[in-house]
Amino acid sequence: MFATAPTNGSGARSVRQVLKGESRKMLQETTSIEAREQAFQLTAPRARILIVVDNRLAGRQLARMLMQKGLASVRAVTDAGRALIISRLYQPEIVFLDVTLTGDAYELARALRQQAGQAELRLIALTNSIEHSTREQARSAGFERWLVTPVTQEDLNGLLDDKSGLT
Repeated sequence: MFATAPTNGSGARSVRQVLKGESRKMLQETTSIEAREQAFQLTAPRARILIVVDNRLAGRQLARMLMQKGLASVRAVTDAGRALIISRLYQPEIVFLDVTLTGDAYELARALRQQAGQAELRLIALTNSIEHSTREQARSAGFERWLVTPVTQEDLNGLLDDKSGLT
């Protein structure tokens, strides 16, 4: 793994506990719906995200953008073998997978889906192409969405805020 969020350290845990305590306090002290929603977002569970790209810099950049969005549980790997191992142990809910990954990224996507079994898994293709054939391959391999690289914070925000399937 080359990109991880500080989720296991005692410092990170204590900060999270403080935030949860503060947000519970906000919930108890207010009757405003907006304030309650804001407090709930601080205590809401974070999605487990796995990034599979062969370019370490691109992986770090995407991990950083996801962490800035408040998604604190992010792991990144550079090859299919590690992706399968980490996926089995980490059980991600969202996987960003570079479809130009060395080997067959589409086969890896199918294997990740099979490994997840009944658990919900959102597969998001990272691609430098928006050609129709690429989108069809992505759909058939089980990808729900795709992002054209390089990924911007705006693209990522739109994707994470949108709960629909492929566009």
